[in-house]
Amino acid sequence: MTESEVPFEARTPLGFLVRVSRAGWELITTVKHPVMAGRESSVKTTLENPDEVRQSRIDPEVLLFSKAEAARRWVWPSRGKPTLTPSW
Repeated sequence: MTESEVPFEARTPLGFLVRVSRAGWELITTVKHPVMAGRESSVKTTLENPDEVRQSRIDPEVLLFSKAEAARRWVWPSRGKPTLTPSW
């Protein structure tokens, strides 16, 4: 991917890099989670410094990164392959 095709990338505390393509971000913000449009910096911050990382119950290959944004409001960018066994 060229730099113009990547709206953002983030290195997670688990040591892997998440790169979001422009097409992928468009799908996320127009179809899956329209509320996330314009929230690239929040998603990047959440991936780089999450309050919590969980393994998806539906797909064990997916990690869910979350960060409290305000009382009772969370940002949940979710994609990645687990590299560690969760302690829970």
